[in-house]
Amino acid sequence: MDKKELRNQYKTRVQTGGVYAIKNLTLNQWYVDTTADLAAAENRFRFFGSTHVKVERDYKAQNGVGFAFEVLEELKKKETQTEEEFKADLAVLKEIWLEKLGGQALY
Repeated sequence: MDKKELRNQYKTRVQTGGVYAIKNLTLNQWYVDTTADLAAAENRFRFFGSTHVKVERDYKAQNGVGFAFEVLEELKKKETQTEEEFKADLAVLKEIWLEKLGGQALY
């Protein structure tokens, strides 16, 4: 495959974003956020551990033990959606999840 073909494949892929949580299973606290690329967010967590300032202190104190990454809901970007519209939809989805998790301890 040449560079042009790889670039075209990247541009035409279906973008899947969503709402995810990083769970501190020891303290029973959740960090909830959105991303336009769920696979990338999960890879960052798997390879680098916590990349979020709010969670990092506990992550370091626990040597990365007792943390889990969970996809709460996926959302596929529509072909007609702009990036801004997609991010706005993700923000609404996050608010819905924060309401659902109202009794949960959050970072």
